[in-house]
Amino acid sequence: MSFHYYLPVNVVFGCGKVKEVGEIAKPYGKKALIVTGKSSAKKSGLYDKVKDCLKAAGIESVLFDKVSQNPLTTTAMEGAAFAKEHACDVVVAIGGGSIMDCAKAIAFLSVNEGDINDYIFNRLKSENALPLILIPTTCGTGSEGNGFAVLTNPENGDKKSLRCNAIIAKASIVDPECMMTMPKKVLASVGFDALCHSMEAYTSKISQPFTDALALYAMELIRDSLVDLYHGSEEKEKWEKITIASTIGGMVINQAGVTLAHGMEHPASGLKDIVHGQGLAALTPAIMEASYKGDLYKFGKISQILGGTDASDCAEQVKALLTKLDMNLTLSDLGLTQEDISKQYQYTKDIVAEDGVLKGVSWQATPGLFAYRRSIAKAVLGTDDPVKVQEKLKDWDSFDAVAEQMKNSGYKMLSGYDDSFRTFSNNMSKPWVVDGKINIDESMVRWVEQTKKYTEQGYNNKTGLWSPGWSHDQGPE
Repeated sequence: MSFHYYLPVNVVFGCGKVKEVGEIAKPYGKKALIVTGKSSAKKSGLYDKVKDCLKAAGIESVLFDKVSQNPLTTTAMEGAAFAKEHACDVVVAIGGGSIMDCAKAIAFLSVNEGDINDYIFNRLKSENALPLILIPTTCGTGSEGNGFAVLTNPENGDKKSLRCNAIIAKASIVDPECMMTMPKKVLASVGFDALCHSMEAYTSKISQPFTDALALYAMELIRDSLVDLYHGSEEKEKWEKITIASTIGGMVINQAGVTLAHGMEHPASGLKDIVHGQGLAALTPAIMEASYKGDLYKFGKISQILGGTDASDCAEQVKALLTKLDMNLTLSDLGLTQEDISKQYQYTKDIVAEDGVLKGVSWQATPGLFAYRRSIAKAVLGTDDPVKVQEKLKDWDSFDAVAEQMKNSGYKMLSGYDDSFRTFSNNMSKPWVVDGKINIDESMVRWVEQTKKYTEQGYNNKTGLWSPGWSHDQGPE
């Protein structure tokens, strides 16, 4: 066994701890940029409380309140320009994951020149940012416990993460009392997101003993609190449980990462501005049904925590939980349509290299839910017409030709993937439309079926991507 665990986050936990924000922030600066959403922090009185505590500690502050759900790269850039204009030297975020993620990006861009997208795609690197103090007001994203900032590029709907240790908070003030004003619908969504973080980190191929232990504990805390709180419980202990679990979820994905549900949800919410937790609710049960055989023990443990028997009924236990949270949803319910296939396909096509081979594409998310098979067909075979694809891939010689083309472009076939890729290629020709309507959910299940072998066999440590059998020697370009 060999692993590495590094997460230098200072969690200050407890009811009423937000009142200490002034003294906590004092070592890090004299003028704070307070980042919030457009109204909730003000309506709840939390913004005034934080501002007054900072003032009492001798810290001036200015407010940036333009962050919305699924925060945009452009908003982060605007916030950084505002921070520079006002000579801020510390950033304090009050809000849910969107606000905290945007605040992280603002802190980063305030001391780094260039386009945020260049840092997201590792074309530029830096380990510098303004000091961050995070005050979560929702118990779901766990952003207070990691070095991730998820942002959406408004030009193309691409939703990706800025990841570096510089944006780990100097202090995260996790105060359960700050969560108690959440609307029920928000609680259900963020609470399920928190559960997904722990489930995905636990079943990740780069999980480790520390993340496993924390994830299991967090899942139990959520089981014992989320549904009761959703249905009106006001027990302080339950709020403490869900809040701790949320922070743990953020910590474990910092080390073990997320898996397919998050990888598939991000392009969907980037495209349609879907509520993240609802997107996960639509995807997670189907993904579990397709992948639980990859780790019967771990999916069995999840099932047992949620009230089931073994891995085979894990997805049903998740569905039962979602029923209690009024979140039994499909991708169609969330607004994804046939037209979205063309949009996502066109985006993928736009980033394909001129020589016809995909380069620099994150197999985890960028091609999206629906364009995945079509984009690879177009890039590698020069066509996405189902009849022509089937013709090109009907025999082994055609597969060898595809493999040779990929290899000549600097890609290599990972050991053991030849059969799975051939099956994957042949399935690109299956119909997207049934009875005149786009078969969204079934198409998604088929996509999952084709990824099952990849997720069972593991994560590509060389490129840092979930790869369907291919990795580029230099990683993403």
